[in-house]
Amino acid sequence: MYAERPFPGLACLWRRTTDVAAVGRVVPDGCTDIIYSTATGELFVAGPDTVGHVTSMGPGTLFGVRFGPGVGPAVFGVPAAELRDLRVPLAELWGPSPALADALHSAGDPCAVLA
Repeated sequence: MYAERPFPGLACLWRRTTDVAAVGRVVPDGCTDIIYSTATGELFVAGPDTVGHVTSMGPGTLFGVRFGPGVGPAVFGVPAAELRDLRVPLAELWGPSPALADALHSAGDPCAVLA
């Protein structure tokens, strides 16, 4: 299941949940996302994508915060070319953040924490 909801100042907040291993497609939209996986505890940045990607995930939930085209790179303090079509651990851009990781692990709604 995939669902989006609006949030002021962002393109959207989103959630993708699956009970079994699943494959999906990411369509290029020029947006940049922060993504948190409940299954692995990973916190990473995706995009901006200029080509489509096939993705796979095990059982669990991904939570995302989507920045509109051109916004994400400014948030992370790097040129868009350094993030284009990549998945980068958030810690590589902002440094380790144990407090953020703890907040995400214990949150009922990790999207609200990310926003």
